Amino acid sequence: MKIDFLKYSVEFLVIVSGVSASFLVDEYRESLRNDEERLKVLYNLKIELDEITNYCEERKKFFQRDSKIINYLIDDKNIYLDSVKLISGTPFEVGIALIDYRAFSPPMNRYNSIISEGSLKFVKSDSIKDLLSTLNNTIYSYVVGNVEDEKIIKERLSSYISTQYPEIIVYGEDQNFNDYYKNLKNSIDGDMQFKAQLKLKSRTMFIKEFFLDRYVKTLNNLKRKIKKKLSEG
Repeated sequence: MKIDFLKYSVEFLVIVSGVSASFLVDEYRESLRNDEERLKVLYNLKIELDEITNYCEERKKFFQRDSKIINYLIDDKNIYLDSVKLISGTPFEVGIALIDYRAFSPPMNRYNSIISEGSLKFVKSDSIKDLLSTLNNTIYSYVVGNVEDEKIIKERLSSYISTQYPEIIVYGEDQNFNDYYKNLKNSIDGDMQFKAQLKLKSRTMFIKEFFLDRYVKTLNNLKRKIKKKLSEG
């Protein structure tokens, strides 16, 4: 009887040990898979963040140029012909700043795929997750919101110019730069409503650039954290 009991006890322990060992092996393999997925997610995020950096550098350059042109046009103290000619060079470029707007559409396909697939769960760092949300949701919406505000002003401004100063649109690009700019500046200086709308546009541009700077700071902070995690393995 004792022999049978010992026999069955040993068999039971062997089975339990086998199950436990198998469970531990499966758990270890799952841990390795999770680590692989985590590194894959972080690497894909790093690639996209580098792309966003390049995109933001290009956007900032055009945002600043447009803003400078508008500020020169509404300044009462100087005509700034040479300054505007230096940064734009053509009536077409001045026209973009005057009656158009620059969109803001950073690459987000990788991030959106990670979110839709639920792969972000493999990233254990709460600070990285928080920064991702801040970058791609909060601050992104601030920049885009101001772009939309600028778009509304652009529509009003385009309508006003086409009604009150159709020659700016019809003949603007056929003139040499000096004549075009001087005529445009004189029209703005002599029309309070024209200047007021441009001041609204200038203010919206300033706020847009402010939030773009915050976006870039958050982006750089996030890149540093992801780079550190990737270096740690």
